[in-house]
Amino acid sequence: MERFVIYLLLTATYSESYLMRFDKEGFKVWLQIEPGTASVDTLISLVLSRYRSHPCVVGFGVDVEWYHANTNKWGAKVTDAEAQRWEQRVQSYNPNYTLFLKHFAQSWMPPTYRGKIIFVDDSQQFASLSDMVSEYKAWGRAFYPNRVSFQFGYPADKNWWGQFSDPPGTIGSALLSAIPNTYGVFWVDFTVTQVFPPTTMVNSQ
Repeated sequence: MERFVIYLLLTATYSESYLMRFDKEGFKVWLQIEPGTASVDTLISLVLSRYRSHPCVVGFGVDVEWYHANTNKWGAKVTDAEAQRWEQRVQSYNPNYTLFLKHFAQSWMPPTYRGKIIFVDDSQQFASLSDMVSEYKAWGRAFYPNRVSFQFGYPADKNWWGQFSDPPGTIGSALLSAIPNTYGVFWVDFTVTQVFPPTTMVNSQ
């Protein structure tokens, strides 16, 4: 089974060492940006031109909440034209690459264009696991048959997920069972060492 992770792009030199290790371990990664006021088209070109040689790279991601966030409280909504253009640019580097778009609100996603985009929901502040599953099911239905993924594990929800003996397994299994087009489940970095302690991720040489 292939192992997938989302990778947040940092600095060029720092990123390279991680990608080399991901290549070695057989991980598959998307390179995610928080674009701010920068051109997404330009960032796609800069990032993929530099890193496409890595076998671990399988695509590119945009955290829409940070797209023109200086003038839009939750980021600018993605238009159909933008989504299609970004996907085409990503696939111009490799036709097998995929684009993911991430936000907590359906209305920030392109209205009708779907292509092969993976739609990622990163909502938080749920009352319970059942509350999370209910909202994420609506996300899955809205973008079906496209693949969807979910990002969770926020401190704001620890009051209930912290009661589980295996929070990632419990939440992941519930989502996979309830949402047929689920493609990925991702635990956020804010609390990852609380559920995957560093001692369980010892670097093996």
